[in-house]
Order: sequence, then structure tokens, then C-alpha cells
Amino acid sequence: DIRQHAETPHWDQAVVSTQSTGNKECGKGGEGIDNLPSILNEAIPSATMNIENELNSTRLFISRYTALVERQEAELLEEPEPDMLRQAVINCRQHEAFLKVLLNDVVVATD
Repeated sequence: DIRQHAETPHWDQAVVSTQSTGNKECGKGGEGIDNLPSILNEAIPSATMNIENELNSTRLFISRYTALVERQEAELLEEPEPDMLRQAVINCRQHEAFLKVLLNDVVVATD
């Protein structure tokens, strides 16, 4: 089962090395693959920062939309349509959950 192999130490390195070697032998690239760890070490902090910035922005939208929904409910306002605001809150919450999973995946990949 591929999942069992993927959990063994150095599985990913073996796959990358095999692919790199095959590409080099076929003349189809693979030259920069030896630098992959350093490339990832540079890219991961930037990716983490971008995801965290997006999370902060999403949380700001969540708080604003939630405040509007609460105000509408308190004042029994009809404009803009309450369901649209509730959907905006739900969409932002789903986006926040996705970003959290993505951020966790990036963090786990660095371990």
C-alpha cells in the first residue's frame, strides 16, 4: 500500500531522487532537484506568512459580517437581505477552516 510506504522515513527523498535521476538520464531536466531542500526552506516561511495574512483578513471579514448580522437582527432591518449576510459569514468561516488546514499542512511539511 502506497500510504504505508509514504510513512516510512526518507520515502519522499527516495521518490525525488529516483525521479531526478530518471529525468537527468532522459535529458528532461532534474538539474535543480538537488536544491529542493533549500528551495523549500526559502518558500515555506513565505507561504506561511501569506496564509497567515489571508487568515487575518478573513477573520476581519467574519467579525464585520457577524456584526452586521447581529445589528440587523437587533434592529429588524431588511436591507441588505439577511440571508446574504449570513451566507457571507458562512463562506468566510469555510474559507477560514480551509486556510487553517492549509497552514497546518505547511507546518507539518517542515517537520
